[in-house]
Amino acid sequence: MELLDTGFREGVVQSPALILPLRSGRELGVARERDAVAFVNAFPGAQLPIAPGSEAFCANVIREFVRANDAEYELLRPDASIDELRQRRCRSIVLLSDYAGSGRQAASASALLTRNASLRSWRSFRWLRIHVLLYAASPTGSRALERQPSIDRLSVMTVADDFGSVGWTQEQRAEIERVCRTYAAGKYKREALGWQQSGGLLVMEHTVPNNLPAVLWQTRGNSRRATTEWFPLFPDRTLPGTLQRYFSQKPSPQQTAKVALHTTPDASAISPVSRQIVLMLQAIRLGVRSREQLASRVAMPLPGVDRLLDQMRTWTLVDDGFRLTDAGRNALRLSYTDEMPSFELIGDDSVYYPQRLRRAREI
Repeated sequence: MELLDTGFREGVVQSPALILPLRSGRELGVARERDAVAFVNAFPGAQLPIAPGSEAFCANVIREFVRANDAEYELLRPDASIDELRQRRCRSIVLLSDYAGSGRQAASASALLTRNASLRSWRSFRWLRIHVLLYAASPTGSRALERQPSIDRLSVMTVADDFGSVGWTQEQRAEIERVCRTYAAGKYKREALGWQQSGGLLVMEHTVPNNLPAVLWQTRGNSRRATTEWFPLFPDRTLPGTLQRYFSQKPSPQQTAKVALHTTPDASAISPVSRQIVLMLQAIRLGVRSREQLASRVAMPLPGVDRLLDQMRTWTLVDDGFRLTDAGRNALRLSYTDEMPSFELIGDDSVYYPQRLRRAREI
């Protein structure tokens, strides 16, 4: 709920507000996406299916937020009609989701709102803003949604790596894609690299997104032999119980530092905030030039990256172009300057006689 808390507390999301799980027109029962119009033939606050999934998870988050903050903020019921939005003078519609891989679902969900003539008119007068809040998004999905005209503000908590951002070499990526395509079963060939070939790499405790490569979740291999068995990691895009326990384990600060920097600095000697600043300075020194890449490299939520970047700019450690200043380079150098141990030479009065000489080499 951190994104919701921050948005309302800082005034980014204005009340009265309608908070909804993010769903496209087809998910609301309209056959063709482009025919879906919010509050006409597609009702964003319609009852959710019983089956667990991203929408049900987000609905629970919304319910808890409304229960805790209804007295402080003016929040509309999820099933509010267009007439209620007009009477209450709704100022914000917030679409909440856990993940955006390609960004297509979020784009469709926001577009069906702007097809409504009333909502479109209110937006044109700046009386209404449409917000999309995501727990995680791939770099590809974030870029696509930032260009989406039906979204007034996009907020992302965490960057989720995909094939293009995880840091593989060209050779490594080519080999991984070859394996994915080779072993994708016949009917899953189109999803060899996930939905729309987006190459997602994120799995959550409550859902396995459809942009994961098919080899990770398909229930049969591409062999025609009946004796050939296939054991997917996430059968039918579900998380098996044997993997559930790994989602409750969090890496230590030392492990995070090692993964982020590909080194083994002694991170125990500095405070958590100082450690994060050192990690960000090191990432910038290595060529990272965007907040999304920084969040991925140092394993931090985007709001935390923004706060630290503001602090680092205040201290003149970095400039607005994501480049280290002299003060930043000096701070990074000092962070790795440890006291060197002193050694004493042990004297020996015996005479040394060389036993063998190396031949002279050309200079």
